[in-house]
Amino acid sequence: MPRDHRRQPRRTLRVSLPNLTTTEALLLLDLLEWLTGALWHAHGPAIDDYTTSRGITTPRPPGAHWVGRRGPLPPDDTW
Repeated sequence: MPRDHRRQPRRTLRVSLPNLTTTEALLLLDLLEWLTGALWHAHGPAIDDYTTSRGITTPRPPGAHWVGRRGPLPPDDTW
């Protein structure tokens, strides 16, 4: 059966967490940071293109390094 490629409405994700200790909360944050880094590593250019085209600013992930043109940005931020 062919897939329907029409745009589907956005679905939201709702997560309920139990009460966490400080240690458990820090472990969860470490896991989420690792997951975010893995997603950026695998799909960084696509994520950047998507967010840039929609005017969404995204922070640079921890450990990311600029590999583009060297030197300061032009005053009007054009390349």
